[in-house]
Amino acid sequence: MISRIYFVFFCSFAVLLYTSCSKKYLDVDNPNQMRDDDYWNSELDALAGLYGVLDAFQHNQMTGKFYREFDNISDNAITINGNNWNEIESSFHTPLTGRILNQWKAYYNIINRANLVINRVGNITEDKISEASKKRIMAEAAFLKAYAYQDMTVLWGSVPLYDRPLAAFDEGVGATDKHDVVLAMEELLQTDVIPNLPVSISAAEKGRISRGAAVALLGKYYLFNKNYKEAARVLKELMEAPYTYSLYPNYGELFTLAGEFSQENLFEINFETGGIDNGESFSIQIDTTKAPLVPQIYWRPTPSLVNSYLCTDGKPIAASALYGSRSPLYKAATPYESRDPRLEASIFTNADNTPGGKKVWAYTNNIRFAPKKYSMITSTQYNGGPQNYYMIRYAEVLLMYAEARNEDAGPDQSVYDAVNEVRSRVHMPAYPTGLSQEKMRDYIRDERRWEFALEHQRYFDIIRWRIADITIPPIGGVKVFTSPRDYLWPYPQAEMDNNAALRTQGQNEGWR
Repeated sequence: MISRIYFVFFCSFAVLLYTSCSKKYLDVDNPNQMRDDDYWNSELDALAGLYGVLDAFQHNQMTGKFYREFDNISDNAITINGNNWNEIESSFHTPLTGRILNQWKAYYNIINRANLVINRVGNITEDKISEASKKRIMAEAAFLKAYAYQDMTVLWGSVPLYDRPLAAFDEGVGATDKHDVVLAMEELLQTDVIPNLPVSISAAEKGRISRGAAVALLGKYYLFNKNYKEAARVLKELMEAPYTYSLYPNYGELFTLAGEFSQENLFEINFETGGIDNGESFSIQIDTTKAPLVPQIYWRPTPSLVNSYLCTDGKPIAASALYGSRSPLYKAATPYESRDPRLEASIFTNADNTPGGKKVWAYTNNIRFAPKKYSMITSTQYNGGPQNYYMIRYAEVLLMYAEARNEDAGPDQSVYDAVNEVRSRVHMPAYPTGLSQEKMRDYIRDERRWEFALEHQRYFDIIRWRIADITIPPIGGVKVFTSPRDYLWPYPQAEMDNNAALRTQGQNEGWR
């Protein structure tokens, strides 16, 4: 029964097997080491390999910690301590920047493990695994590979495309044009992934990949690459039978243990507290029995994000009588009342108290805001948190559909319906009728900012919309975006040094 996915046992097999695949000069059997060709002999072996791919998503360089912090290099948040993001945030990054290398390695770890599963499971004989199970497991691995390439094509554009696992001494390949990478992943999703995945996942298989997740990822590929007509068509499927997705009724509760595996979550990475490396480091546990402290002090929501949330009458704070003073800053006597409920659910302010009236964190004039989404007010402190991380939600399906349909055909009723469904969940008023395509575009972009604040989405959005140089606020030299150079990351220098084919092609434009 797979109510949660426990990765470590399975991952140890994947790593053990992978390191024994290729020796350049010496090939001597070790009686204490299982050989790769002795391992892939059953459905359990195939599942173990698949869980190894998911384990790569669990890594701290991905959803275990840093993935949601992509907001640090957008206008949503700012780095306070540490150097994980500040070089990129300040536009001081180079091909030597550690954060860029670590992200590159994290994505290719996912891709390589996925290719290993696809290759090895495909060779397991039918007397050891049914054809349906084989195709399903390979499809799940291919989905995870496609997810990694989707991010990479936004960050780097053209990247090396691999369809086989690489051993330690194999030569790398040059970068495939972004357009061709995208086409390859779209074809992979259409041909090998979507047809071989189930529409629904049973309670016993929580954590497996569903067909809906793959359809949503295909729609995202179309949307991000401006194939709006196909994006709208594909995403519309997820809003109709046989799919049964819906928004979780309580936005704040969604980002707690209560919201895991809900009808809103199409794809989530599963974590379990206890054990070895099963937990995560992105959630926040505030111990109410101890002195207040600053939650996740190393990053902080920006005033720009806080001030952008509308009042409950649908007006910005500078124009709403509910806010009080017509001010662009948080100057009202009660600046966080009568605001979009997603503000209170996403960000700690000085209005946050325990039920007993105790401040839950050390709010000061210099530290006005802290991340609240994925937080728990508890006296229990975890050694590795148990909170799942949400990669694709139904709210994203609705807003991606609205964006694609608006770009393709303008703001028809289906666009209004999709956007207003997201807004009605938090009891915000419907958008006014009669909006132009351009105005609806602005509304949808704002809606994505509020709905997905501190969830990793914002940076990818402002990069694909080509508005990062406009939206990222200059904050004391800390927030800087150099256009057009920063719209693509540089290839890591370590990869350039080790990959002769990529080195021959040269760096991304503007980098050297």
